[in-house]
Amino acid sequence: MPHQQNSPNSVLKSMIGEITDETNQARAIFFLEETLASKVLAWKDKLAGKDGIVERYSATTETSADEEPAYTAAKLLADPRIGTLMGVSFLFAFLHISWETVFVLFAYTPASLGGLQRTPAEIAFLLSTMGVLGMFLSLVAFPALQHRFDTLPVYKACMALWPPVFILFMVTSVLARWTLGGES
Repeated sequence: MPHQQNSPNSVLKSMIGEITDETNQARAIFFLEETLASKVLAWKDKLAGKDGIVERYSATTETSADEEPAYTAAKLLADPRIGTLMGVSFLFAFLHISWETVFVLFAYTPASLGGLQRTPAEIAFLLSTMGVLGMFLSLVAFPALQHRFDTLPVYKACMALWPPVFILFMVTSVLARWTLGGES
């Protein structure tokens, strides 16, 4: 199994994966009802009781005095709450990507240098397990916790978990050296 990337089938496997990806993207763009503009407009008209009549508005259409104007990207970005939300989201994404990147390097580094000294197969298994766990947390656990405790307390608790997670790198390093027979 080592060095499968040099096998003649690796190009074929990559091509099949890429074709599958491109096919799925094309299906989403051209065939899913949620992405077809005509069907979305017809669906909105049907909900509004217009019996399928699609009305098209030009950019010069004026709004009435009691109707709120649509938000533009510039108006949204001018709102300080949106800026704060985007900044926090950026930092959270940065932490998450940093952790995943550092974890792979940390897992592969020899125990004598402070790593976990794992094989690529073990690292791949750990990453796939983390992916499945992440999907479970995102789709099952987080919505239930959010419903029970509200968004902000759950968000604060999740953010408070990051420092202990990074500290666990040191603990697992000591454990790896101990289990592999090295000195701690």
